Amino acid sequence: MSAPGMRADGVSYVLHGRALVREVNVDVLPGEVLAVVGPNGAGKSTLCGILAGDLAPTAGEVKVDERPMRSMKPGALARLRSMLSQQTHLRFPFTAREVAMMGRHPHIPRWRSPAESDYQAAEDALRSTQALHLAERVYPTLSGGEQRRVSLSRVLAQDAPIVLLDEPTTALDIGHQQLVMSLCRRLAAEGRAVLAVLHDLNLAGAYADRVMVMADGETVAVGRPEEALHAELLSAVFDQAVMVVPHPQTGKPIVLAACESSQPGVPAWGRQQVPATTSTRERSAL
Repeated sequence: MSAPGMRADGVSYVLHGRALVREVNVDVLPGEVLAVVGPNGAGKSTLCGILAGDLAPTAGEVKVDERPMRSMKPGALARLRSMLSQQTHLRFPFTAREVAMMGRHPHIPRWRSPAESDYQAAEDALRSTQALHLAERVYPTLSGGEQRRVSLSRVLAQDAPIVLLDEPTTALDIGHQQLVMSLCRRLAAEGRAVLAVLHDLNLAGAYADRVMVMADGETVAVGRPEEALHAELLSAVFDQAVMVVPHPQTGKPIVLAACESSQPGVPAWGRQQVPATTSTRERSAL
């Protein structure tokens, strides 16, 4: 039996009359890291919420392991997909170990206590994110980066075959950013389907198998990093002139912002030539 994946067919999400996601098709495939990038307000987190089942699409459908998500019970869904939200708010003084243990909840039968294997899974997850030394610390007392790693530990402890990560490298230093993305690669190597929303285009280029670029709630490009992360498209999507060069060791694309003096204008990703100073809203009206 093949490992489960996830597919969104033509999903849209409208809030207060505004389309935050528009007819997006995406496959989250086993054994692969898919990075979703785009400017602020592009619809990345909304799409992630739809894929997680936290938001019901206004149109379209999400399937998990070929089954419509809307027909799945929460417990069954939790055993198939895990989700790291952009922010985690905890009102009670849970320790880092207790937060990691929350990931085991879908696997513990009702009215049963956690098994030794559950405690071991939580400890292994904390170790993987280099957060085991924080196990007895109270979550709200941790730094932003420490909280992020503990929250990721919960996701890892859940041991789901589909992993959705909304900005997993937020608040992390450069070393821990590399650690988290290496964990994404490890999960994919284990046969899991991994989607990561990223703001760092260079992390996307270095670690993703495929990159999906979003703008104005739509998919404007998807493909291998070398295909999706090209200067013409990125300059238009981000309203910022960029240049793309190969990494001297790996050959993976590195995205560099151009100096202001070299930004007379950039080509649009659409049919027209749009100056780099044109806003996203103005561009969508063209």
